[in-house]
Amino acid sequence: VPASQNQECIVLNRPAANYSKLFEFGQTFARLIAGLENISSSASGDVIMFVGNTGAGKSSLVHLLAGHTDNFTAEDPSGTGNFQIVDGSEKHVSKTTIDSTTTYPEAITDAESAVVFFDTPGFRDTRSPTHEVIATYGLQTVAKTSRRIKFVLLVEHNSLTNNGPRDDFTNSLQSFFSLLRNPNKYKSTTQLVATKVENRYIINKKGHQLLVSDDSFIDGVVKFLRDVKSALANREKNNNNDNIQFLSEAQSFIGDLIDNRSRISLFRKPQEEGPVMNSATIRTSLAAIRQSLLDTDGYVDVEVNDFGYTLSDQAKLYIRELFDLMNNYVTDVCKSFTQSFEQFLVAKYKNYVAITDITTSLAGTKHYADVLIKSVNASQYPNKFADALWRFVDDVGADTCSNDTLREIKQLTDFLSNVENVTDTNLYLPGKWADALYDIERIVKSEQDYYVMLNNLFDKLNDHSALNDNFFDRTSLALMKYNQNSMLVDEQNYVVLMEHLALNQFAGLKMNEDRLNAINSIYLKAKYQQAKSGSSFSCRNNTLVIVGNFLRLQSLDKNKIASCKHATTVALLATNKIYIDTNMGVDVLGGRNLVIIAPEWQVMGKFVISVDGVSRGDAEKKAYNGVVGASGKPGQSAGKFIGIALRYFNSEQLTVTANGGNGQNGQDGGDGIAGKDGFDGDDSTRKSLDDSSNIYLVYNRLKKTSMVVADEGSSGGDAGMGGVGGAGGFKGTVEMHSLSTLSPDRSTHVTRNGSEGMQGANGTPGHGGLRGCNAIIKDVENLVLFIPVGSSSKHEFINCYRKNPDGQLVSNEAGQYRETPAAVPAPPPVCELYANMSPLFQQMNNIFSHKLFEEFQRVLNEKFHCNA
Repeated sequence: VPASQNQECIVLNRPAANYSKLFEFGQTFARLIAGLENISSSASGDVIMFVGNTGAGKSSLVHLLAGHTDNFTAEDPSGTGNFQIVDGSEKHVSKTTIDSTTTYPEAITDAESAVVFFDTPGFRDTRSPTHEVIATYGLQTVAKTSRRIKFVLLVEHNSLTNNGPRDDFTNSLQSFFSLLRNPNKYKSTTQLVATKVENRYIINKKGHQLLVSDDSFIDGVVKFLRDVKSALANREKNNNNDNIQFLSEAQSFIGDLIDNRSRISLFRKPQEEGPVMNSATIRTSLAAIRQSLLDTDGYVDVEVNDFGYTLSDQAKLYIRELFDLMNNYVTDVCKSFTQSFEQFLVAKYKNYVAITDITTSLAGTKHYADVLIKSVNASQYPNKFADALWRFVDDVGADTCSNDTLREIKQLTDFLSNVENVTDTNLYLPGKWADALYDIERIVKSEQDYYVMLNNLFDKLNDHSALNDNFFDRTSLALMKYNQNSMLVDEQNYVVLMEHLALNQFAGLKMNEDRLNAINSIYLKAKYQQAKSGSSFSCRNNTLVIVGNFLRLQSLDKNKIASCKHATTVALLATNKIYIDTNMGVDVLGGRNLVIIAPEWQVMGKFVISVDGVSRGDAEKKAYNGVVGASGKPGQSAGKFIGIALRYFNSEQLTVTANGGNGQNGQDGGDGIAGKDGFDGDDSTRKSLDDSSNIYLVYNRLKKTSMVVADEGSSGGDAGMGGVGGAGGFKGTVEMHSLSTLSPDRSTHVTRNGSEGMQGANGTPGHGGLRGCNAIIKDVENLVLFIPVGSSSKHEFINCYRKNPDGQLVSNEAGQYRETPAAVPAPPPVCELYANMSPLFQQMNNIFSHKLFEEFQRVLNEKFHCNA
């Protein structure tokens, strides 16, 4: 039966060619065993063994004595009145006397007495060594399982007459004695049955036809026995190199029969055609024989060593041939199993959904294969091989499509083990069986390497380097140089692909159509994912969501991120893996929340991800003259970072910061304006204050007071105080969720509040201008007789301070107010974000990611209660 491509059981073909002799032996032995069971189940434990030459009529007599009469008829083929017993079933009685119809010892339980009638093959049955071997086993089994034995020696009546072949009886005795180590033990109980006795008639004095009586025939037999005994005595006396022991034992045996003629019975031929039991002579014979066999005791307690049947050299060669056939049979079963197992193994893993389950199963199968081969090597018998193979099939979770072959091996082993008991020979070759099973290890190793290769191929085609724009272009060009078929990867360029991807260790793997189809499917899916950039953008509800199977920070479209201006949260959702391959900070995120959810993170180097708030930087330009500086603006508060992964790789090189932005410096206060310099007055600014005179006749004095008005200048302008520094932004938070203890997060987290801005510098008050001073001039002119005789002028400054006051530093209470930084709105709940990626797990599912997806989704749902 050919194994199908998707078989669910292992086909174990039964080798048919060249094993007919082995099967014939098995079938014959099976019938023997069935019959021998009658001995062990017999209530009495008594066995009557029927022995004799081939064609003596043992089988027909045994079955008729046991009451199995339905198939037996009497026929006269020649029409001469020579009726013969014929078995309609052709199982027990032959139509000739050349062949024995009993091909194996047959045990039949007599229903009335519970005694077992044991029919043995003919003494000189030379059709094949099979009968000799099986007969030997049958006799040994009788000795082991019975309690008492009685022998019945069947001899054709013609061989018990002086007209018949006298040596035939002697030869029968010799064959009978060869079965026994001590014939004398059974001589006094063995019965003689003359078979195929002619139904002769005589005419009495009254002219009536009378059947010759049994006593008359027995008288003739006894006379014949006396003659034989006398002849044997003469041979013993002459001692012509004869077997003296046989001659002595034969004389003793024959003498015992002569002295106890009641142990001699007749089995007549039928006297009419039709059912054999219609014949009165048959009925009478059977009744007399049953009475002789069953109504008297005459049993001998049997011992195992009573039988001494010796196998011929031909039978020994036959046994050797049986063992050779059995070794070859088991070897062929191994080969058949190996071939079918390979097809089963390939089909089995097509139904698996996770690569880890496949590799785990294959590791177990390899172990079981090792155990199988060791067990077979250590087994001494084929039935142990069958047990080991059954265990292996069960261990690998398989079944055989039929157990008939293994059952047959076990049964044949049982039969041959009985032959082994006869010969004390074990010719099994378990090493030969195991040699035929070593291919199982090769098959399993090939499947292991194949699936490891597929896993490595998937990783390579989705690795960080494969996400570059020209990776698949370069790879396809390399492959197409050698491509001979319609598929991108074929047997010719498979090696090129392995070498191109640095997977040289798999270049020697044997390829077939199924394997190439799988490789091309993985290759084309990865190429398609890369071609469509592998991610989608969504900007809504203040959240920018980027979803893909594999994401790289380096490949994110920063313009798209910037264009979603109202978003306060950026969510990166990778269904398989995210590669942290560059820094990501304020320049991209602008102080927004960042949520990264992916089953696996791969940190490609020493990088920083920052949700820091934006620092406000330098203050505005200096305040206007005399104006108080404005307060600095507060730094932006940091966002919240949430990282969720099942496994983090190389995360110790990642630093995540959530620092508040620094506040803006306060504005410098405006400087005071410098005061204007004044100047003293001159004649042009003189103003008369008072004129007076003293007029006398001779001496007169004229007095004149005037003020020279000066330009007093101006005081310095007031300066403004510096503005208060802006408050630092509030620190954010970093939450890293490790969904598994395997490869947890080991990144560094930094969170701190932003620094306050520096106080603005106070303005510089204006310096007071130089001050001009007013002066009082007092002029005096003396006159004599109205003639000037002298004059004087006195110049005197009034409250003269040459410096105007400098400006003051002006304080503005309103300017002391410091604005409180605003907090960044919280990101959406994890489950809400996860809902954006959960449908993709089904779309992206494959044997390489299945377990990862399954575990990730299960643990995430449990941790965040997404299904609640």
